[in-house]
Amino acid sequence: MRCADLHLRAAVAADAAAIARIHTESWQLDYRDILKHAYLDDEAPAERLALWLSRMGGDVPPRVLLAESADGVVLGFVCVFPDVDSRFGALLDNLHVAPAARGRGIGRRLLAEACRELRAHGQSGGMHLWVYAANRSASGFFRRYGGSEVTRETIVTPDGGTTISLCYHWPNLDMLAADTGARDSGK
Repeated sequence: MRCADLHLRAAVAADAAAIARIHTESWQLDYRDILKHAYLDDEAPAERLALWLSRMGGDVPPRVLLAESADGVVLGFVCVFPDVDSRFGALLDNLHVAPAARGRGIGRRLLAEACRELRAHGQSGGMHLWVYAANRSASGFFRRYGGSEVTRETIVTPDGGTTISLCYHWPNLDMLAADTGARDSGK
């Protein structure tokens, strides 16, 4: 499937299970050396489902965009919270692509569309995200698209361990809102 065959749309509450599935699959692949295997295999699926049911069923859900195939299969999603930080702007809380769908530019398309969506709804600042330092693939992806590491913290992980988390920041959304396929990293 080509990236051009994707359909992007706003998620609704009924999409929570599909979002949780991709979130879990992504964690199980990318965090295998960061989080405990037992947590990823036994606890993460239910926790991710509970999180997305709560988020999507809340009074003010976050902005979540889905990438779907032509036949309606959800292949990836992005979740942003506008203007949550006076210094760094919107929070890019999640960007996940189903492992089997990676390498097609879906992550890049979702990132660009999320920025266009934020700008269209009056986002007043830039955007930031937190990523595990050990997740080199994700760090590389965000650096390729202009993210600058601005701080790092030691955090408690969902499985009760600790790790270093990096904050990447974009001072404005203009560059990200441009769909720059020439730099596609495959996410």
